[in-house]
Amino acid sequence: MIDATQRSQRILAEADDPEVAVLLIDVLLGQISSMNPAGDLIDAICKAKEKVALRSGYLTIVASICGTDEDPQGYDRQKSMLLQAGVITFPSSARAAKFCAELISSRERS
Repeated sequence: MIDATQRSQRILAEADDPEVAVLLIDVLLGQISSMNPAGDLIDAICKAKEKVALRSGYLTIVASICGTDEDPQGYDRQKSMLLQAGVITFPSSARAAKFCAELISSRERS
């Protein structure tokens, strides 16, 4: 929650796997979290999407944001950064996971 190095590395590693089409991440706000948890991942998110696009693929990245505007990072600020990077956001991990499951299910039927 404080150092995004390993999360960023994992996002980039998943982008190397042609079997990965959907990536679900959590962004946690609050006193013990990074002061910019979404911003810490944006570079990796953009690079991952570029890597996948170079092989003519598409990587859907979905994020749940756990927090409020009362948190020092600001919910709306964090959400805006993710949206600008092309990340689909949800206010809970349950809703984000359900969306991913439905997305994967619809792709499997195609």
